[in-house]
Amino acid sequence: ARVRTMRQRDDWRLIAADVRAKFLRFEASLVLAIERAVPKARELAHEAALLDPAANAEVLNGLIAYHEGGAKKALPLLASPTTLDGWNLRLALVADSNDWPALIDEYSRIPQPLTPNAETRRLRAMAFVFSGRLADARAEIAAAIKDAPNWFSVRYAAAIVEYFTSLSPAVIPHAPKGWPAPIDTTM
Repeated sequence: ARVRTMRQRDDWRLIAADVRAKFLRFEASLVLAIERAVPKARELAHEAALLDPAANAEVLNGLIAYHEGGAKKALPLLASPTTLDGWNLRLALVADSNDWPALIDEYSRIPQPLTPNAETRRLRAMAFVFSGRLADARAEIAAAIKDAPNWFSVRYAAAIVEYFTSLSPAVIPHAPKGWPAPIDTTM
């Protein structure tokens, strides 16, 4: 509600166009995340593009496409991401299909001059876990924790990695992947 009221203020037009565009892209991302209202998000993204046509909106456009038609619709928009956030979204979209070897392969093609961050490493660690490469997963999640020790998503991923490293390798293919849950050890 507060975000929406900002655009109703008398001084909204006095704010620099690029700042208003950023604000509109932020609002569009909130609309997608909270309301799942794709048409409204697309309208806000369009308004932002009119205010600042040179701004990079690859992440927002990718998210809108994802909400419209899933990873298959969004991935082509992020074929050559130019930002780390765009790259991380591309990796997350590959992860959405549960094609973990493809994510590992995709990671090796990170565009220059982008440098992996904690989110990039978290995604790679999950790919290693679900590909059965637990030692690599532990090393990757350790690097992610070093980069962002307080990020919930990184700490959650670290718990998943630790959980899977505690299991017998014979049980891992049968263990649920999305949530570390007790499994039947008599399999």
